[in-house]
Amino acid sequence: MAAPMTMTPAVKFKFKPTPAVACILVTEAAERFAYYGFRAILVLYFTTALGYRDATAVALFAYMTCLAYLTPLAGAVVADAWLGRYKTILSFGLVYGMGLLLLCFGAFLPDIDHATVTVTATVTATDQYFFTKELCTFIGLFLVCVGTGGIKPCVSAFGADQVQVCSNNTANLNANANANANANANENENENENENENENVRAFFAYFYFAINLGSLASYLLVPTIRHVVGFGVAFLVPTLVLGFAFAAFVSKRHEYIVHQPAHHADDASILSMFRALKFLVRRNVQRWASCCLLKCCFKPKPNRKKSNTTGGGLYIQIPVETQKESPRPMYTNRPAGSSTLALSKEEQQQQQHQQDKDNLTNNYNNPDNEVSTSTFSHQQLNDAAQVLEILPILSMLPAFWMLYDQHASVWTLQATRMNLCGFQPEQLGMINPLEIMILVPLFDAYVYPTMEKWGFSTSHLRRMQYGMVLAACAFIVSGFLESAIQRQEQEALAYGDTGTGTNSKEPILFLFQIPQITILSISEILVSVTGLEFAYFNSPSRVKSVVMAIFLLTTAVGDLGAGLLYSSIFQTMNKATIMHVCAAIMSVNLVVFFFVARWWERQKATKTMHSPILVCNGRSNDGGVSAAHAIELISMDVSSEGRS
Repeated sequence: MAAPMTMTPAVKFKFKPTPAVACILVTEAAERFAYYGFRAILVLYFTTALGYRDATAVALFAYMTCLAYLTPLAGAVVADAWLGRYKTILSFGLVYGMGLLLLCFGAFLPDIDHATVTVTATVTATDQYFFTKELCTFIGLFLVCVGTGGIKPCVSAFGADQVQVCSNNTANLNANANANANANANENENENENENENENVRAFFAYFYFAINLGSLASYLLVPTIRHVVGFGVAFLVPTLVLGFAFAAFVSKRHEYIVHQPAHHADDASILSMFRALKFLVRRNVQRWASCCLLKCCFKPKPNRKKSNTTGGGLYIQIPVETQKESPRPMYTNRPAGSSTLALSKEEQQQQQHQQDKDNLTNNYNNPDNEVSTSTFSHQQLNDAAQVLEILPILSMLPAFWMLYDQHASVWTLQATRMNLCGFQPEQLGMINPLEIMILVPLFDAYVYPTMEKWGFSTSHLRRMQYGMVLAACAFIVSGFLESAIQRQEQEALAYGDTGTGTNSKEPILFLFQIPQITILSISEILVSVTGLEFAYFNSPSRVKSVVMAIFLLTTAVGDLGAGLLYSSIFQTMNKATIMHVCAAIMSVNLVVFFFVARWWERQKATKTMHSPILVCNGRSNDGGVSAAHAIELISMDVSSEGRS
């Protein structure tokens, strides 16, 4: 988000981007222009150029966004284990450019009108054009998603590497120049240099985030206008050329970059090894839980008491636990003492088999990791993975928010096409969101949160996320009411034969009526997206924060996948206003579940005990507000869509 205005600089510094760092910032701005440029007009391209229905276009848009937020995992793994960040950016950038070229080529082919397409035995040249257009579009979109996702986790980290190296070199020069100073002065100076380095990195992320928003705003302003004037072909060509410029600028400084070689063997903090540890812990905990439930439900211990032989019973003999594995006899037997053991009755054989099953379940509970032993992972790995698992219940509540949020770039764009835009293009309303985010983030940090605390409202991470979910539901309720008003206006115009000309002509609803829902959703983004990222960052071990950021990206992918499935099925024939209200109901249900999950999580943190068998770690936790300077570093990692870097 935008750079906060309330930093507390312990050390005065002046950040001057080197030519290499400045080139990275220009590359990021141009790449974001290319991404948001083609994305801004994509849903209208589906409906007008490819002839899809609105619901189908929204579903395809959601699937595309889902893939774009799945592929960053691949980029992070490739950079971490094989190619390094620099080569990963170049490799995935090449794939990115090829995808945009295919998309651009398909856009120049004749548009498809599915209403006039007939299925015949002969294939005409027009049919071949239609097939080629769709093929180029979807292959191009796939390559674009792979490319943009692959470079997403690498560019910001690569730029921060350049800043840290420059800061370290400056610190070394200063240390050599002052080698003859007294010990106390050197100690204070080293502390100041470390703080200067941290501030330089945070200042770089502020510049980085500004570059992202600059590219986003420019794309929303220019690309829709180009689409309106000269068509989709040129509109897709412009982002392609800008992307080419971006990577040409990036490669031009290749001799000035500091490139860290990848570790070809994944270490304890790598994404691959951490996900293996997470898989191991989840499997172990599930097996323990299942074994414990079966032991409690199916193998209830019988009371250790004597029964009279006159009743046909006998003496119940319980073998101590430590000798169970050595004794061939079952733990409980109703055979009278002193009877022969050479022949077992059918009932006794069943009882012995019953005890063997219980012993097997007990062994599974105590040693569920039969395939992979704990020696495969270090204690630090398991400890870090366990702490990541602790925050997963909270992060699992975010996909419902992303399912609603990303509809503002598709559903609300289609809604704007039926409104009076006063000369604007429907896609250009998308730039309201990043503008509001840049303005509101520092205001919330400086004024809103302190005022809420003064009035007695909690501003902890989880409370803010709850407030944001309420606002997200409200935004879609407002959108549903607006959609109903638009439909009534369209029905009235159709009933009276309104052609838009004449004294009694009814003008479409003004686009300004869409701004309230956009503003409400922007505020909910600040409360849910930014706060959720801060929550995940500050409640995770420092060694595996990249893994947590990857999981945060996965929540966006899961949410968009859910939206795609809904719009591909039950939303196909549902009224658009009803869809908005159903989305609000889904968020309301998610909010109720989140309320109980948040209470559970706060209770676990308060008591430092876990009812589940997950390991308890003594990691850093901060469920209160965080400084604005830290927020810059978090938000500038490009983990979200419009207005979210």
